[in-house]
Order: sequence, then C-alpha cells, then structure tokens
Amino acid sequence: MSEEKKEVKINSMEENYKDLQALIECLNIDFDKFQKKKVKAAGQRARNSLLNCKKLCDTLRKQIIAEIKAIPIKHRIQESGDDETEEKDEAPPSPPKLVRQTGANGPHETHQPKPEPAKPKKKRTRKANKKKITKADLKDD
Repeated sequence: MSEEKKEVKINSMEENYKDLQALIECLNIDFDKFQKKKVKAAGQRARNSLLNCKKLCDTLRKQIIAEIKAIPIKHRIQESGDDETEEKDEAPPSPPKLVRQTGANGPHETHQPKPEPAKPKKKRTRKANKKKITKADLKDD
C-alpha cells in the first residue's frame, strides 16, 4: 500500500466562479433529463452536482470575504493636499454633538400650556350612606 498525497490546488476566485457556472449548466441538463424523461441516473447526477455547487459556493464565499478584508478602508472626509490613494492611520474624527435649543430664543420653541390648578375631588359616598328622600320628607318642608 503506497500512500499518495493529493495535491490540493486552490483556484482563484475567477476560476471558481467559472467552474460554478459550468456546474450549474450541467445541473440544468441533468435536471431536465430527470424531470422530463424520468432517468434515475440523471437524478443522481443532479444531486451530485448540487452537492458540488454547495461546496464550490462555500469556497467562493470564503474567498470573497478574504478579498473584502484585504480592501483598504476609504475615509469620506479627505484633507486638502492628500491623495485619495494614501491611507490614513488616524482615527476618523468624532461627530459633533447636537444640542437642541428650546425656549423663546431657540429655533424649535416649545410651547406648553400651564397646567390648570387641580380641582378638589368630590368625596365619593356610597349609595347606602346617602339619605333616601321620601315623600314624607318633602311634605314636611
């Protein structure tokens, strides 16, 4: 038994993208054959193509993430005399604090009416405690 080491070739992002497109074309052919003619072997090939597509998509996603992280950050605010290609090592300036002015002099005058003085609450009495007025009480007056 001889152990052979497999050489893993890492393709570039463009090559992986072209491979993915070719794999999807093969998938379309096999899937149509399976769907229309009900060929079992075409169904197996379609499943295998889907699995390979998934693996290739994962590889391509990782390559894209690595490429994104390698891109330098461009700051929106450029000082005069600096080239756009130069990177700044300084942290971006903090945003200015926003202060809202209220009152008669401010642009956003707030007008709140003065609250009316609280009215004294009427004492609530139970109906059982109220004196019932009868006809006899009215005749006495």
